[in-house]
Order: sequence, then structure tokens, then C-alpha cells
Amino acid sequence: MRDSSRFARSIVLLGASVVVAFLVSAPVASQETSYRVGPSDLVSVKVLGIPDLTLKVRIGEDGLVSLPLIGTVGLGGLSVSEAESEIANRLIAGGFANEPQVSLFVEEMQSHTVTVQGAVRTPGTYTLMGSRTLLEVLGEAGGIVGRQAGGAGQMIYVLRQGADGEKERIAIDSVQLLDLGDPELDIPIVPGDSILVPHSQTEVVYVNGAVNKPGPVSFSSASGMTVLQAITAAGGGTVRARLGKVHILRRGPGGEERIEVDLKKITKGKSPDVPLEPNDVVVVNEWFL
Repeated sequence: MRDSSRFARSIVLLGASVVVAFLVSAPVASQETSYRVGPSDLVSVKVLGIPDLTLKVRIGEDGLVSLPLIGTVGLGGLSVSEAESEIANRLIAGGFANEPQVSLFVEEMQSHTVTVQGAVRTPGTYTLMGSRTLLEVLGEAGGIVGRQAGGAGQMIYVLRQGADGEKERIAIDSVQLLDLGDPELDIPIVPGDSILVPHSQTEVVYVNGAVNKPGPVSFSSASGMTVLQAITAAGGGTVRARLGKVHILRRGPGGEERIEVDLKKITKGKSPDVPLEPNDVVVVNEWFL
């Protein structure tokens, strides 16, 4: 009985030793190898046995950094492991160490950030680790707030620095991207991009004439409004309504424009419905006896 008890304790101790050995030998998770050091990043450098090279330093806008003993070093565009090797090679070339053990850690990733603003749950600045698409970055920002009145508008804009230094605006239709899943609109996002999801606005048109509830009709700028929808929201036409004689009054820079609409053909599918613009006036004529 005593021997079996000793055997059981030995098994427990052996198992514990294996676990401890695994924990000691398990590699420590490092920063993604795909991340590359860039301008304004804050990095901590430590070289074993060289106290002067235990410090934190910020990468310059030109990708250069000045380090004790070895002077100016170009780290911009290098991965973390490549930056460690570059510092080690400079130490060897300068005769400061034969086999230097260099560790570098990016404390603040300023160069690989994007901003997300507008109708998302968590607007702010986000760090790009590896390649990311528009949908992935929007997901990190908590997703788009409901695309209805008071929520997001229909368009998403990506503001990007062009090769000529000018800001480029890329317009993405959120309906095509989110509802229809158009993969071509899920564009890659690059460091420095600004993603803007505009808030939806409440717009209004006016429906007058032979309708049951004449007056203003409100709608979301995200969903839009058509002639048929506006007349329906106004209670539909009265018994004296001449649905084949509807017109839109639209005021533009050149003055007032009159657009004739045949609602009968629209309801029968013979003509496309006509989209309205904010502040349009829809007039439904009536029959006179």
C-alpha cells in the first residue's frame, strides 16, 4: 500500500515537472512579424551587457533614429527582427560586440494607424497590424450604426494621401458593400487612411394637391424618397386625383424646374419611379367637373 502511494506521488511530481518545463521553454508571444517600424513609432531597445543601449527612442519622420555608440540608423520600413539585426550588425561593425543580443519592442505604433469617424460605435484611431480591409477596420470600430434616420448615411468615404501629396477621396456605397456584399468595394486600407461614415440626415419633400394628407413628408437621406413613396406617405391620391398628371417642382441654381410624371405608368411598371431631392414639391393635379 505504501509503495503504491509513493508511485502515485512520483507520477504527480513527474507531471508537474513536465508542465513547468513546458512553461519555461514555451516561446513568448512577440509582435506580429508583418509589422514594420515607421515614422513617429516609439521603440524600446535593449542590448544585453551594454547599458548605454537600453533606452526608448522615437523614430524620425525620415525613418532614422540616433543611437548611442553606433550613431544614426535607418529602421523605418524594417520588421522588428530586421531592425534588431541592423542594430546588431552595426555593433559588430563598430567593434562594440562580437555576438550582441538585441531586443526591440514597438511601444507606440504611430505610423501604422488609421482613423474612423462618424456613425460607428467606437470612433477613434486604430493600429493596423498586417493587411486590413475596409470591412475589417469598420468591424474593429464596432460596426456601423444603423443606416436609418439618425444613423449612418448611404456613402462611406476613405480619405487617402495620394502620391502627389493631395488628399484623395474614395466613395464607397454602403448598400452595395454591406447589403449586396460587393467584394470589389471591400478595399484594402493603408496606414494614414481616414474612414468617414457620415451620419444620416432627415430630409423633407412636400406633397400638395389631390392627396388625402397634403403637407411635408420626411425621409432619411440614407434611404431616399421617390414620387410614388411620397404620394403613398401623403395618404395616396383622392378620388379626383389625376395620377397621370403629376409634376415635381424643383428649385435649382438656374431657377425652378418642372418635371412631369405619369404615376399610372409607374404603378403599372411601365415607367421607372422618379427619385426626389430634398425640398422638392410634388403636385398631384385633380379632375374638375
